[in-house]
Amino acid sequence: MNNTLVSNWIKYYRNSLADGELSDISPDTCKKQGHFLDSKSALSAENLKSFYARNHATDERDETKQKKDRNQYQPTINILISPFYISTKVAHGKNKGEIKKNFPFWIEAKLTSQGTIIVDESLRKPWICRSFLEPISIASVNWPILSTMERYDSALENHRFDYKSFDNYWESAAKFFEKITGYKDYKVLFDEFNAKHEVCMIKSDKVISAQIILNTYADLQKRETFPLLLTQITDFSPRSIKKIPDVNLLFAESGHYGQFNDQFPLSNSQRKSLLVYEQQTNGNILAVNGPPGTGKTTLLQSILANELVKSVLNGARPPRLVASSTNNQAITNILDSFGNMDGNLPRWIPELSSLGTYMISTDQNKQNDALKKGYQLLFKQKFDLAGHYFDHHLEPDIHHIEKYYISCFRKFADIDNRHDLKAITDYLKKNIVDNSDYIDHFLSLIKEIHDAEKQYCKLSSLADFTEETALIKRKLNELENRKGTLKKFKTELGIFLKSIRLVHLFSFIPYFKKKLHRKLSFFLIDAPFEELKNIKTIEETEDTFITLYQRIEEEIAKAKQEITKRQEIYNYLYKLKCQSDEYSGRLETLWQNYLQQLDEKRRCIIQKEFNDLDAIEQFNCILDVSLRYDSFVCAVHYWEGKWIMEQKGPKLKANNGKPARENLFSRMSYLTPLFISTFHSLPNFASYSMRINEQWVSKPLYELFDILIVDEAGQVSPEVGVPAFSLAKKAIVVGDVYQIEPVWNVRNDNIDKGNLKEANLLLQYSFDHLKEKGVLCSSGNLMFLAQHASDYSQVDGFNGTLLTEHRRCVNELIAFSNDFVYNNTLRPMVGSSKGVSYESEESSIFIPPLAYIHIAGDSTNHFSGSLQNKQEAEAIAKWIARYGDIITTSINKEKPSDEHKNIEDCLAIVTPFSAQKTEIKKALKKYNVSVKITVGTVHALQGAEKTIIIFSSTYGKNHNGNLFFDNGPNMLNVALTRAKQHFIVMGNMRLFNPTNTMKPSGALAHYLFSSAKNELSSSFLYDDVTIQSEYRVNTIEKHRACLKRAFEQAQRRIVIVSPYISQLAIEADDIIDKITKLAESIEILVYTDKFLDQPNGQLKENARKGRQALEDVGVTLKILNGIHNKALAIDDYELIEGSFNWLSAVRDRTNQYYRHEVSQIIREEEALIQIKQLLEELKAIEEKG
Repeated sequence: MNNTLVSNWIKYYRNSLADGELSDISPDTCKKQGHFLDSKSALSAENLKSFYARNHATDERDETKQKKDRNQYQPTINILISPFYISTKVAHGKNKGEIKKNFPFWIEAKLTSQGTIIVDESLRKPWICRSFLEPISIASVNWPILSTMERYDSALENHRFDYKSFDNYWESAAKFFEKITGYKDYKVLFDEFNAKHEVCMIKSDKVISAQIILNTYADLQKRETFPLLLTQITDFSPRSIKKIPDVNLLFAESGHYGQFNDQFPLSNSQRKSLLVYEQQTNGNILAVNGPPGTGKTTLLQSILANELVKSVLNGARPPRLVASSTNNQAITNILDSFGNMDGNLPRWIPELSSLGTYMISTDQNKQNDALKKGYQLLFKQKFDLAGHYFDHHLEPDIHHIEKYYISCFRKFADIDNRHDLKAITDYLKKNIVDNSDYIDHFLSLIKEIHDAEKQYCKLSSLADFTEETALIKRKLNELENRKGTLKKFKTELGIFLKSIRLVHLFSFIPYFKKKLHRKLSFFLIDAPFEELKNIKTIEETEDTFITLYQRIEEEIAKAKQEITKRQEIYNYLYKLKCQSDEYSGRLETLWQNYLQQLDEKRRCIIQKEFNDLDAIEQFNCILDVSLRYDSFVCAVHYWEGKWIMEQKGPKLKANNGKPARENLFSRMSYLTPLFISTFHSLPNFASYSMRINEQWVSKPLYELFDILIVDEAGQVSPEVGVPAFSLAKKAIVVGDVYQIEPVWNVRNDNIDKGNLKEANLLLQYSFDHLKEKGVLCSSGNLMFLAQHASDYSQVDGFNGTLLTEHRRCVNELIAFSNDFVYNNTLRPMVGSSKGVSYESEESSIFIPPLAYIHIAGDSTNHFSGSLQNKQEAEAIAKWIARYGDIITTSINKEKPSDEHKNIEDCLAIVTPFSAQKTEIKKALKKYNVSVKITVGTVHALQGAEKTIIIFSSTYGKNHNGNLFFDNGPNMLNVALTRAKQHFIVMGNMRLFNPTNTMKPSGALAHYLFSSAKNELSSSFLYDDVTIQSEYRVNTIEKHRACLKRAFEQAQRRIVIVSPYISQLAIEADDIIDKITKLAESIEILVYTDKFLDQPNGQLKENARKGRQALEDVGVTLKILNGIHNKALAIDDYELIEGSFNWLSAVRDRTNQYYRHEVSQIIREEEALIQIKQLLEELKAIEEKG
């Protein structure tokens, strides 16, 4: 790829980042850079002139212009003004100083030196920060939503701003805000947040949170050549893709020497990814597609462990790895996995808890939170670095540390006679070398055996090989015997020929010739070879004997040669077998030692998986949990010892120049080879100071890190992540384009096209082509870029490698994602589940893996435009209030008290809308349910997992139109794969159309409605309904009585809404008989669902007979798509609604499928209204088709 094209892409990504980053202005930026005033009226000329003086630095161009025309020229600065802030309400025990003020709405203007504010159409239009708009991002989790992107874009397109004066502009901006949010004069109201009028004013060039990234872009734009890795990530030209080698070859490759833990071995796809990564060289990028629950953390741990061990073997410095992503949650998830492994890897240096260092911003609150979690921090103080390493290890009491290190070694090795650091590190290195030699020799043997078996035979078939050789030896003996027989017969023939010499002499006479022929034929009758029997004349005998003899000799020689060769092969194969048996014996011992440390349940699971593996995989699994792990532990302590030796030597130079900064990171990597940072902070640490024009400036330290690890790459917008690739030599990029998407700050295609055009990129590519590739800042993500940059492909559609073993959800849950999202490439490993029965002394509930409860509520728009559904929120809270204790009691039954879980540990609630999140939280408080339960969008559960996930779809029965979670598979995929045992949809189930399997909601419906058992009872909805006892129907007998009364009392019409129909239920209540006795004038309408009784495409026989029986007696049967409510309407005066399936519910209390159901009776005027609404809803469903 030519450097001009790289330069163009850098320009495009840089401009896109600058355009997008004004969207969000952080509370910290406001606190540090903002000038605060009580109100707009305080924007006096005096205050403004003072602000101008503090923020305007006159440059040479200003001075030149002022000299030309001092009267006309007024140098201006661009400023941003926000009229109000939002903050969390002060909680008990929290100081007001800790409360962050977030200013969500900003107005750009120009300020003159005279304190005058100027506005014109060249300015950016007022905007709401992106984190306050839906669809929301990870940054929005802790802040309220003011509106939606759709409403914002619509208002921006149609609103007319008044530029006549700043006052007019201010008023038109307020109306613009009202049009977007519904709030007038910035009077914003939220239950959990305060909103207060206070003006914040900032110079516009101080608010870009990505300024550090932009500085890197700026430096790159001055270069003529670029780091290899950066060139690779911006190369979108077609490339030749290599297929991953066959596992029998790949898994026998050397290069894997270190493993991070000995708890479990790598899976097949993890091993593929690691070994493919090992084939990468500097400048290469490997994309690892990591669907949820497939073990990406284990893979990243393995890569670090392996790099650490290899650095010892190669006699090099320890590796420097940096892990980065777009948000702190993603990177701290990585850091958490590199802790001390629950004490299994104690460090031999005091004050060390992890192999990772958290390169964190200067935000004191973030640092305090990180310290509480035990993270080792590194942060910047102006140009200098500070933090954990500098506090504890820059100038430590090295003699005390050395003594501690030696004492730890003695416990580790059970050796008392080593007091010298060099002797200890030599001992550790010897262990590593011995292990790696053993691994190399063994894998080399495996490869040799593979080749030998391919060429000769399986080692397990050596006995057959020996038998085949014995057959050849027997054949040789037979040939030798035939040779002897031939010789003997030749002698006999000679005697015979002598005896008929005279006859032969006169054989020219016909009589003697005939006689000779008769004698010769008679003699040859007993010849031992067929060829001899066919001799006609004496002259033929010699030639025939010679031919026969030569042929036998050749066969003997060939047999002897083959026997010799086979003996050599046998000796070779036997030697391989002996070596293999020797290795296998040791490996079997290692494996049994490993199994003994596991509990019985885990041992059974691992052994079962192990038994299903090929031999080469089995061997590698054993090496993972034994020698490779042992080498990793030794490598960690080896570098600790080497660090002490370095510390005893010359001190590091205390400056911020390039060599000093590289040496400092090298020294730190002896103890923590992994550094983590967000993309926004990373360039700040990978930098050094350089003096230019008498000033110290910060410069990027290109290729500082050996390896860049990107996690959650599917969430990273390209312009944010690309510069990080200039800071490392090679990269492994992990992510999933089917999970959480980036929040794109470049908001529309037109801005994107403009940036592409300015960077001269539309000359090489079309916009649609680039959009399809996923490399644009308005629609792409870093994972797409990494896929394009990868040279390998494991599965069609997934460039790079693919992790396939899913170990989070039960098989019935992951089936949806596997089928609809991942093209059935995943291997479910958890096992199948029919469901779980949760029981306490008071009650019980059975929950299948996929479940649903139909909630017929109405959705409404919040002021912000976000959707909410109060009935649905209350139903969710009621369900948890009713069953939460039962669930936790059952889960905790077999656990020791210190491992007991609360409901918030077991359950979380996901909704697409922030307003619904607020409603659910209100409802949880109302019903005294733990407020610690995670409630929010999928961002709130990033990297998390729960036993139960409840999905609140929010759209009510009054909704018409598209569904937000049908825009792509991402939302439902993420929501469902957070659940380990159960995914429960609570909402309007008519939204989920199982016939439209091209949409995510339809594909999910196909699974949800596959069994009647997946519907959970909604009887809990009526537990707290305050009604007279005669209006509450809570037994099977009462429900049957209501049905009987309907047929006895109806004068005009009976309406039955029953999603399922069962012949057994119809017969149990004699419904057909009751119908035949009714007057002909009484209309009977039965509504049932089109799909529920035929989940596999074929109508259940019981349902078919039930439907037929109803139609045979004149019932109007309406089979519609989306029937989920259960109702019985008698004329217009009585409606009974609840959880009872009128024509299918099991009547027998002893039946395992019998359920407790509750309904309520509505009568008189309210019944008239409700029945009318019911019929209108049913008509709308029928018309919809």
